[in-house]
Amino acid sequence: MLRYFLAITFLASFINAQIIPRDQLFSDPKYSSVSLSPDGSIIAYLAPNEKGISNIFTKCVTCQHTKVVTFDNKRHINGFQWTGVPNVMLYYQDLDGDENYKLYKLNITNPSPQNEPHIISDRPGVKAAIIANNLVDRRVLIGLNDENPAYHNVYELDLYTNEMTRIFHNKRFPPQIIVDNDLQIRLVAEEADDGSLIYLRPSSKANPRKLTSDKDTWVQYLKVSPEDRPLTLELILDN
Repeated sequence: MLRYFLAITFLASFINAQIIPRDQLFSDPKYSSVSLSPDGSIIAYLAPNEKGISNIFTKCVTCQHTKVVTFDNKRHINGFQWTGVPNVMLYYQDLDGDENYKLYKLNITNPSPQNEPHIISDRPGVKAAIIANNLVDRRVLIGLNDENPAYHNVYELDLYTNEMTRIFHNKRFPPQIIVDNDLQIRLVAEEADDGSLIYLRPSSKANPRKLTSDKDTWVQYLKVSPEDRPLTLELILDN
């Protein structure tokens, strides 16, 4: 009897099930990329403005005051990160979904609408990427494929002065660059002819402030076989 009761209950629930509205599955979320500032005082998130364009909003943790800190009415902001400098964040946008991200620095304490972002990279066809950001240092490592679309050079960005210094001239390695918590490049990776993934570390000849992709400046650290690649993940725990 219990078996028939359960079967009838299941069929009844199936028959009465409602189709989930399509806009609930595929529409843009009301909030996204929610992130707490390093000092724990401000929550930032992406949300559409009155014109439906995704911008950055902030909310005070203690006073609950909310404000918009970017004012773009044409292009969505794709993402952002806090930095180690209080009230300073980095955010990026692309053009019509081309994924060649432009990178900007923003001080959210400047009064609106005067808080114009500082351009880090907006060259056409160049994709900017945040390689490393420890949320403590005044420096951030930025990748730019400004010489070859396949390879990112790595620059050190000083958030106080906005000065960009190239620390890795890369003509060889894909953007799988592993950095420690002190923003030192520790490993790079490249695929071998047999499908293995080879991790390399800087050799004794390498200058950590002026790295290149020359073969004599890198030595093999680890070789991961093709069958082990799906099960292998880099992990840096040094601080």
